[in-house]
Amino acid sequence: MVYRQSDFREYYLLTHDLLKEMPRISDDYFFAFANVSGQVTFISTVTFKNTTVTSNIKKYLLSRGWEEQKTCHLEAECWQRNGNREVLSVVTSTWENYVRVQIEDSPNLDIFYANNPK
Repeated sequence: MVYRQSDFREYYLLTHDLLKEMPRISDDYFFAFANVSGQVTFISTVTFKNTTVTSNIKKYLLSRGWEEQKTCHLEAECWQRNGNREVLSVVTSTWENYVRVQIEDSPNLDIFYANNPK
């Protein structure tokens, strides 16, 4: 489901708190939410269009206790916070000129990161 911050119900019910408070690095952005059935996986994203600069996002994540990981299950920069099984990924596309920040909560990720430590 894709929505904007102005979509009051979706924004407040579906958007992860970390994404609500994340610096807006572009005026053109939208949110998405997915619940993958069968795997108990929840995915919340914000996509910033017309930018590829992530320095303010990285500063924000560090200030909130997230640490960049050496490995990632996606072609992205992955972040985790101690004691939290959620994985945050920052995808930058210079070709399409966007930055996507995705938070994923899935038991399958526990297996990946247990075998690929920080």
